[in-house]
Amino acid sequence: MKKLLPVLALMPLLPLGYSLAYSMPNRVLSTTTSAQSLPAPSNSTQLKHSQLKNQPKSTMHTSDLRFTVIDFGHTPLHEGFTPQPRALVFQDQTTWASFWQSSDRLDINLQKPAAPVVDFANQTIIGVTAGSHRTGGYGIQIDRIEKVQRAGGDRWLLHYSETVPAETCPVTQAPITPATFVSIPKSTLAIELQGKQVTEACR
Repeated sequence: MKKLLPVLALMPLLPLGYSLAYSMPNRVLSTTTSAQSLPAPSNSTQLKHSQLKNQPKSTMHTSDLRFTVIDFGHTPLHEGFTPQPRALVFQDQTTWASFWQSSDRLDINLQKPAAPVVDFANQTIIGVTAGSHRTGGYGIQIDRIEKVQRAGGDRWLLHYSETVPAETCPVTQAPITPATFVSIPKSTLAIELQGKQVTEACR
């Protein structure tokens, strides 16, 4: 049984109430002994949002799509209760701003968080979560994005790893919705999800 640690505050479990796009997951579950054995994705770059303007243009490598992981900090996707894996696709600043206005959080001026500026003329933003959990200790990582052919046409198959705590690991009692965001070159192809679970050793 997982050990539980006290927390000072509980995250509200409210429906996000806003969705741009949702693709049914093609989910594959597997386990390994430790998340630390996972190599960093070779076709990805990790940037803070403040570094986005200096980001080099992404390029294609065979069927794989080069992508950039962007740290936007806390987002509305982290707040909502999401029972299943979910992908949100953002193509323009207006819809991106509406997403940020759905946040339950207010700043020191009691205002909703402003949407980070993104170059939507050249980029598409994808937010991904593997779903909500009742305790902490979970995480998510995008491993690769490849183009696949389906009956309805080409689409991007997004492979992700969800880290889960080992049974003996201490975890917080706060419910969480782990999420990550990536930037890809502008594309209107549909997104399909395929995930795996990786057991993380106790730290």
